[in-house]
Amino acid sequence: MDVVVIGGATGALDVLKRLVAGLPSNFPAALVVVLHPDERQPRSLVAALMKATALDVSWAETGEAPRRGHLYLAPPDRHLVFDAGGCLHLDDGPKVRHFRPAADPLFESAARVFGGQVIGVVLSGDGDDGTDGLIAIKRAGGVSIVQSPSDALEPDMPTSGLLNDSPDHVPLAEELGPLLQRLVTHRVLRRKKHSVI
Repeated sequence: MDVVVIGGATGALDVLKRLVAGLPSNFPAALVVVLHPDERQPRSLVAALMKATALDVSWAETGEAPRRGHLYLAPPDRHLVFDAGGCLHLDDGPKVRHFRPAADPLFESAARVFGGQVIGVVLSGDGDDGTDGLIAIKRAGGVSIVQSPSDALEPDMPTSGLLNDSPDHVPLAEELGPLLQRLVTHRVLRRKKHSVI
């Protein structure tokens, strides 16, 4: 199964809503999301995203196996990673790049566990969280995506990814959802074709 891991901070929530708005309920991948704490986020992040998408949306829980068509959110003040068996795991370890949750631990664990089945996405945000994780994903054979800094409310995270990772795609916010749909659908069809041969 393909896994899409997404990280962002200031300005990322609006982009995330636009990204998931066009994804169907049977989207053939799991989405796992880390957003840095932001006082401007609505009190109920899950409820806000549920209004924006046909996907199932929930806070991630330790021991959960990711499912297709589901969006999992890192809860406040907990890192979200994948364990060796591919299940979700929450921990309250040290902050990474001044944040907990942070994108790098999620991205790096996804690269270790899922290798080429991972698509990593860095959205608007300040700082450089997500860059090391994108590098790990590319090294593992996955796909690296960075929101174009030109339309990011806070361009630091996308710019860091762009300068240090040579991402595979640098779409505008409005292009992210259709791009993910194409990438995942293509990968699923390619695997089906190889399984028949």
